[in-house]
Amino acid sequence: MSRAFPLAPPGSGVYQIRHIASNKVYVGSAKLFRQRWADHRFALKAGKHHSQKLQRSWDKYGPAAFAFEVLQFVEELSDLVECEQAWIDRLHAIGPLGFNIAPRAGSTLGVKRSEESLAKLRKPRPEEVKRKISLALTGRSRESPTAETRAKMSAALKLVVHGPLSEAHRAAISAGGRGEKATPETRAKMRAARLGKPGPRKPRSAATRAKMRKPKSPEHCANIAAAMTGKPKSATHVANMSAARKGVPDKPWSPERRAKPVKPWSPQTRASREAAKIARANARAKERIAA
Repeated sequence: MSRAFPLAPPGSGVYQIRHIASNKVYVGSAKLFRQRWADHRFALKAGKHHSQKLQRSWDKYGPAAFAFEVLQFVEELSDLVECEQAWIDRLHAIGPLGFNIAPRAGSTLGVKRSEESLAKLRKPRPEEVKRKISLALTGRSRESPTAETRAKMSAALKLVVHGPLSEAHRAAISAGGRGEKATPETRAKMRAARLGKPGPRKPRSAATRAKMRKPKSPEHCANIAAAMTGKPKSATHVANMSAARKGVPDKPWSPERRAKPVKPWSPQTRASREAAKIARANARAKERIAA
């Protein structure tokens, strides 16, 4: 049974906002009843409550038609979401008998938003709003969360059930990112973020290693060659390649490699090698003249 209070009592637990005439309810949970009830009244008075059903009923009948009632006092805060869900199911707060819009406590999954709400969510923030957010976050500590905070985050996430992605969901994610190329600025940021960090901690499985050892198809090799043809290497890239090869002995060819016919150089490769040869000869000539 619920317990009605003239004012919200202290404490934490599960509550309901009940329309007295129809007994339709909104069920929620709070760490502090008084603060949560004040937040509800503020949002309803401003016409910005997240439950449109409760907001429309509040606007139509007025504050006097509603009562704030405690359904259950909960001492352990980790049990709040579970208790709230039990009361939502018990009182049928979803559907025609209630004002709740989310079928699961503590989650917005399953909430159907109007086209107006979706348009507002898609609308980009104005530059002035971005500037205010930036100023509000300036100087805020970004230290790693403590062990206690990590434990609380882990416990909260364990209450959320994540099922495997469907094939349609996977296809949508793949199609959404296909063809997108990161800008040079983004690439530089990604590289800077990865510098100095260790590689993957988990060892690769035998199946993954087998996939990596699988030889590339001729079409794949042709695509790589076409993408690399004519692509100039920076001086830093050349220096890194040279440093990586220094002191590394060449591996002898296997009998299978020796048996393969040597692929002739293309005209472009021959021209490039001739140009490099001439450039080296000119450089040596200039050094002799200077000496």
